[in-house]
Amino acid sequence: MSQPALASPDPQVRGWAEAIVMAQEREIDQMSALLEPLGGLDEAAAAPMRTEMAQMTAHTGHASDPDRAFVEAMLPHHQSAVEMAQLAEGRSQNADVLALADDIVATQQREMAEFKAYLAQ
Repeated sequence: MSQPALASPDPQVRGWAEAIVMAQEREIDQMSALLEPLGGLDEAAAAPMRTEMAQMTAHTGHASDPDRAFVEAMLPHHQSAVEMAQLAEGRSQNADVLALADDIVATQQREMAEFKAYLAQ
């Protein structure tokens, strides 16, 4: 979802996109490693998220203000990630999962506060 925003003329939006891409690539690598001994990713469970991300990307690409549309789309996307991470924090016993979940909650809550401040301008 963040790839198109890498070309934003707004340095704030471009910076967020760069940070999100780097963080999510790292998180995906971590999650893939955690899932490997369990048989890998459940494609059926991942399909709805992929569809949602494709729709958000299409929306931001056609918006009159793609920067604003990107930031607006990232709010519910991040909120979903925070909710999933909090669920993991409450149910997992795996130290690696808990560390990843803690990082996701902290990072994405901070970014959501920044996104809200940006949109309020």
